[in-house]
Amino acid sequence: MAVWGAALLVPAALPWGCDLLNIGPPSSLTITATPTGCGTKVSSTRTISWLIRLTVTGADPAAPIEWFFSDGGSATGPTVVHDFDTRALESSLTGEHQPVDFDVTVTAGGETLTQTIEVPMRGDPDGGPDPNGDICVSDEGRTHAANGTLLCYLNNPPASGPHYSAAGVAPVGAGFFDEALTPERWVHDLEHGAVILLYDCGGPCSDELKAQLQALFDSAPVSPRFNERKMVITRYSGVNPACGGTPSFPASGPYLAIAWNVQRSFATLDTAGIIDFYNRHVDRGPEDQAIPP
Repeated sequence: MAVWGAALLVPAALPWGCDLLNIGPPSSLTITATPTGCGTKVSSTRTISWLIRLTVTGADPAAPIEWFFSDGGSATGPTVVHDFDTRALESSLTGEHQPVDFDVTVTAGGETLTQTIEVPMRGDPDGGPDPNGDICVSDEGRTHAANGTLLCYLNNPPASGPHYSAAGVAPVGAGFFDEALTPERWVHDLEHGAVILLYDCGGPCSDELKAQLQALFDSAPVSPRFNERKMVITRYSGVNPACGGTPSFPASGPYLAIAWNVQRSFATLDTAGIIDFYNRHVDRGPEDQAIPP
């Protein structure tokens, strides 16, 4: 544990790979910040997260504890989780999410402590359940493969993995598709920070449902970073039968929203829930790029 003096001091080699800066006079309070949630694996050794669990120790047990975040919002309690929205501040020119600084202030009784946290935070998520209730899916890498290559996935449906990369093939242009696009195509969209909505009608889809799915796509907000709707709505084709897999979807529900390494199933066409998932995950793939029109 770092001991903070009256002068500004930055501790070296914090175990979760993020710099904290203590601002203000000495305090008995200590803030611990750790990445949580499903996280985004951007390399074989590097995982980043925007969901940060914050815990304060050293506070009077009887004192009310309040948190304030420089990106807006507040919370109460000794341990809280905050989803930092860095998208307006990160550089969009690097092709990779860059950390930006946010101040976190905690008050307990008459004591106040402010620390600066770099987000997205480097490190491994703590393995606990996702605070939003999303399902974390194991990472399968993100290598490119030639069109027509047989690709097998460990997860069915996948939320990452090898994929095709060719103009007009993958990534898929955003929109609603009244057809089953193969995972080899839309996994590339996930890599670019898009959200995929898989659906299964259990037979022919009604015109009414098609209209509802098109309306859902039209209602998706544009990406804050790229000013485009980064959503693909497609029937699920299943993984390649030659891989020995059979479709596990729609066993999880007739609608499944997917972002990089995360999924959430819906028993009905829950537009509000799907758009909430989209807003929380859009632009948060390992490759920070637009998708083709």
